Amino acid sequence: MTDEKIKATMGVLALKNYPNVEKVTFTYYGSGDSFDSYDVSVDPPTEKVDSNDFEDIFWEMLDRANTDFNNDGSEGTVVFDLKNRKVEIEDYYNVVETTTELNTNIIIE
Repeated sequence: MTDEKIKATMGVLALKNYPNVEKVTFTYYGSGDSFDSYDVSVDPPTEKVDSNDFEDIFWEMLDRANTDFNNDGSEGTVVFDLKNRKVEIEDYYNVVETTTELNTNIIIE
């Protein structure tokens, strides 16, 4: 999907589909080699949206961010700012660190 197509779609969503919505935020998570799920929030919360209207751009943004759901996975947000007609992704790698602590020390002499 080109930048021009994204901008055009954002314009249609903002003007025709959801004129009273300022922002739509997809919060996503995935690990273990697969996408897990996403939640959608709307600002103002009194408005309703169909998440399917945003999914093509959502997946495009994940592709552009090189989101990696392997191993510990990734999580983040895609914010559709309909008021200003822009979309932004913040993508984070999940890193699980392990530490080594002495549990038991047994000496038999």
